[in-house]
Amino acid sequence: MPIPADFWGIVTELGGLEVWIFIILLVSAIYLTSPRRTKSKNGWLVFVLIPAVIVSAITTEIIKTAVDIPRPCAGLDDCPSGSSFPSRHASTMFILATAVFLNVKNFKIRAAFVVLAILVALSRVALNYHTHLDIVAGSMLGVFIAYGVNLIYHKKIQG
Repeated sequence: MPIPADFWGIVTELGGLEVWIFIILLVSAIYLTSPRRTKSKNGWLVFVLIPAVIVSAITTEIIKTAVDIPRPCAGLDDCPSGSSFPSRHASTMFILATAVFLNVKNFKIRAAFVVLAILVALSRVALNYHTHLDIVAGSMLGVFIAYGVNLIYHKKIQG
């Protein structure tokens, strides 16, 4: 059974800036309106996920500017602007997957977020926006940033 033509386009949007602005606003609203006992349990949503996404956005932009590798689709009409390396979509989604993996005990939820991150990263290659190296680098960057921010949160903030 072939994959529908718009499948990768839909999947790739999950790692886009608009979706992440919505996620950040939603996470912040949930955290701010939750009872005190829930805040301590779900603080990682605000104090790991949001800073890690911000650090990733800044880091990927610095690397993209410094390295300035053109996208595989350069010159085509539907090609996104900007450099290719590393993939910000992959970095952002692997931040989410890593943060969930480190803070959620349910294996099925952990696995679902890892699969989602892999699909979003692969969508960037399927759409010819990135190479495999771009998504691997972005994914690794996301894992390292999320792990580092999570470590700081649990050592410094949670004591």
